[in-house]
Amino acid sequence: RRQRQMCIRDSSGGDVESVLTGLAKMVEATIKATAGKKRELRNGPVLQANRDRSPVPVQKPFAKAKRVLVIEDEAGWQRRLDRILGEINCTSVTAETYDQALDLLNTTDFDLVIVDLNLDKSTGYADGLELMPRIRDRFGGQVPVIILTGTGGLEEQRRAFKDYQVYDFIQKAKLDFAELQRLVIQAVGCDNGQGSHWL
Repeated sequence: RRQRQMCIRDSSGGDVESVLTGLAKMVEATIKATAGKKRELRNGPVLQANRDRSPVPVQKPFAKAKRVLVIEDEAGWQRRLDRILGEINCTSVTAETYDQALDLLNTTDFDLVIVDLNLDKSTGYADGLELMPRIRDRFGGQVPVIILTGTGGLEEQRRAFKDYQVYDFIQKAKLDFAELQRLVIQAVGCDNGQGSHWL
């Protein structure tokens, strides 16, 4: 029992436990250093790479900004659509009423038209589809039209596709902003060779 309580000494006078602890630390440090060198050889200097890495610029799908007529009477949706379109290099021009929309249609060229199906009745104009004949008279079938609606049902959807050949008919409650951006890009068509990134 007395021998068990005695510290075992090595030939140099140090106890074995201390020697083993020192060896373990040396091995651990060697492993870490070796792993760091392997990682550096594979990826370059790790810290330097992280420090030099800058955000990759987003490729916009249009080399030249596209002009979109947004016929929408709700301020909140006007702001949302302006931001969503701006992110893909589209300039939104907003009309809140039937008369404003007609003025813009008669004087300005557009690459796309987004129409709210249900305009505020206080404007004296409640059905966005009633604008479709004017849009078709002005642009023919060259300018795609996307209908947005908060309440429109299957009958309105059928009219939009059958009578006016709209590009798409979207419920606002189900609107995914990224999906709308992809839809706009598909409708207008990319012109800078980066379409695959967005589509």
